Amino acid sequence: MWGRHKKLKEWVAAGLMTDAQAAAIQAHEDNRKKGHFGRGLINLSIFAILVGILSIIASNWYKIPGEVKIGVHVLLNIGIGVLALWADKRGKDIWREGATLGFIGLTLTLIILIGQVFQLTGSTVQALMLWMAVTLPFFLLMGKTYATAVPWMIAFLTTLVMVTEEYIGDLPEYWQAYFTLGLGALLPLAFMADGMIGLFRRLRPALADVSLRTGVILSAVFASMSLIVWGEIHNAYNYNDYLKEQPLVVLALGLAGIGAHAIFYKFYKNDPAMKAGVLFALVSLVVQMLPLLAPVAGNSIIAALAFIGYWMFIGWLAQGMGHLRIVSLAITIIAIRIFAIYIEVFGSMMSTGIGLIGGGIVMLALIYGARKMNARLTRKGGAHAKA
Repeated sequence: MWGRHKKLKEWVAAGLMTDAQAAAIQAHEDNRKKGHFGRGLINLSIFAILVGILSIIASNWYKIPGEVKIGVHVLLNIGIGVLALWADKRGKDIWREGATLGFIGLTLTLIILIGQVFQLTGSTVQALMLWMAVTLPFFLLMGKTYATAVPWMIAFLTTLVMVTEEYIGDLPEYWQAYFTLGLGALLPLAFMADGMIGLFRRLRPALADVSLRTGVILSAVFASMSLIVWGEIHNAYNYNDYLKEQPLVVLALGLAGIGAHAIFYKFYKNDPAMKAGVLFALVSLVVQMLPLLAPVAGNSIIAALAFIGYWMFIGWLAQGMGHLRIVSLAITIIAIRIFAIYIEVFGSMMSTGIGLIGGGIVMLALIYGARKMNARLTRKGGAHAKA
């Protein structure tokens, strides 16, 4: 409350709004929060009742026949599904999203319960795959906001990781490396491409945005991690003959996918965001493959400089698009990496008092320089936005 009041006063003082507008905003926010305490107590009471019911059921769990357990659970799933449909027809977004999440979660517990009652031999990974397949249509039909899009994306990525770990060990070593490289290279591109499909953005804007952001985050993470463990990747693969051309194949597939997407959507030339997105995807893909494409193993300094250069590119790209938070993140990551280089080079000094003092001074200098650079880029970003 006080933070908002302070911001409103600052905006009035800067001439961005009038006193009447600030008062109207304050009154709207105060009115919107009326009754929060009462609703919170009601929700807490309902939660306590549900926990009590679950406790009673748990205390007599082994006495309940399996068919009764499954039957009651199925009825509960149907009730939650009907509630979601009812809320959707009446435009009650909060109820619909909450019921959708409840249905997805209860479906997982139902699958587990069926496995327990009938003593099925399926693995956890198979249960997760079945869960995602069964709940996907309901999620696409009912999930319309970030409240369901974000948890679903987390569940999907978790399932994907577990499925990969479960089955990749059965593949020959060559195909394990090929699959890992291909997944790391193409999955982020698929997320970003899906997030920019016009029809998808119109029908499910929240899920499309989450998909786009997930692709960007994964691209940046995979590329950064590839540079951080450059030497380990190079030594692990040791440039075996069957791996020499593999990164080029993966890179070619990624470039072909981006090119096909660019041809299919001909508005690239009129969409600065799309241009920046394609450039980011290309650079991230090349950086991710760099440890395997490089003719020699990169030492720690070369890898660190490549890491800094990559995040300088991200900062430059974000500054041009006006994403100042990403600019601040890039500056912070660069400052931390430079400080890490200092520790790696002068590690023996850091064990002494002089080394600690020197490290502290270097860190303060980096923070000061980062803040100055951030302020400068922020001013440029504001001028760019006004233009």
